[in-house]
Amino acid sequence: MRVTKFLCVLVIFCISYSIFGSETKKMLFVSPILYKPVIQMAFSKNKKSLKKQEPTAITPFDITMKISEFQPDTEYQKDFDKFVQITFKEISNVKFLIFKKNNMVQRLHVVTSDKNIKYQLDTSSILAKVSRKNKEYYDKTQEVILSLLQREQFLTQFPLGEHILTFKLELTPDVSTGRVYFSGLPYYHAFCFYKYRCSNSALCTIKPWTIPFSLTSGLGYISLANLFDSKRNGYECHFYPSQGLKYLLTMKNGKPDGVTAWNSDGTNKRKISFRQWQKEIRNSIKN
Repeated sequence: MRVTKFLCVLVIFCISYSIFGSETKKMLFVSPILYKPVIQMAFSKNKKSLKKQEPTAITPFDITMKISEFQPDTEYQKDFDKFVQITFKEISNVKFLIFKKNNMVQRLHVVTSDKNIKYQLDTSSILAKVSRKNKEYYDKTQEVILSLLQREQFLTQFPLGEHILTFKLELTPDVSTGRVYFSGLPYYHAFCFYKYRCSNSALCTIKPWTIPFSLTSGLGYISLANLFDSKRNGYECHFYPSQGLKYLLTMKNGKPDGVTAWNSDGTNKRKISFRQWQKEIRNSIKN
């Protein structure tokens, strides 16, 4: 009887592990997932003692990233319109299967020799606390968030073929910061990850030095971000902890073109001057 009970418990455990072990994880940012095996490799090869308060600089190294298309299983073909695979020549035991729709990554599978970790883009959670009292406000917040997330997925937008990525990392036991340079491209990616979660991410042009894209999310929500095109058209935005928009500064040809401000539930919309915006930002920092 005891043996029978044990076998029943074992079967239940195995079934539970099979179900929950294959559970799809929620994903907001793509670059921490793609960089994780590279950073893990840097950790494993590092011979220096890592300190919590003082980051250790790692000797720069190159990674060859190959982007190709792949044929997905039938179950995915109707839900997505583009399928891209990313591999690293120097890390042969991992590949990334990327499922896109409307030029945005919706699913990402990390496939290794012994497991397949599945991620699903989750925008509903980050928008869950945004006030819906004003539909225009909610829609604008959603529009801005989606455009930022799409830009953060820049690695998956490289053309098919091989690309050389040069990593310049600084590591502590929990924090990874670095710059990644891309062969033949006039910009680099600067980032800060805490335990492989994105705190800061920015794309910076080299000459002249500008920051066409950046976001800060170390407080558990995207608190500050900007997104510009090559002509410096775009916006800078600040958010409430609810993830609702607080300020939206639009830029045209590199010059301020108006600031919109909202209260925390989006019911009070104001048009303010650039100087007033600067004043309110300074006051909020002091407080």
